[in-house]
Amino acid sequence: MASPTITEPANARSRRTRARLLATARTILERDGFQALTIAAVAEQASVTRRTVYLHFGSRTELVSSLFDWVAETEGLHASLSNVWE
Repeated sequence: MASPTITEPANARSRRTRARLLATARTILERDGFQALTIAAVAEQASVTRRTVYLHFGSRTELVSSLFDWVAETEGLHASLSNVWE
């Protein structure tokens, strides 16, 4: 049976870990491309275990989806597109 994933980090340490994983994933994606973005690569470059990555993201698909949401939030994508949608 698979371990449940952390959908909303409850404490500061977990939030920092999740942010570090997302930042690492973004770096890999921008530097090396989509094919290089693997759970193992994120774990290695973030200096955590693969289990830690899987605790936050149940799959590569979930990681990519969360990465899109995180970038949109941190870069203010929704606010910058509000004029377009109006």
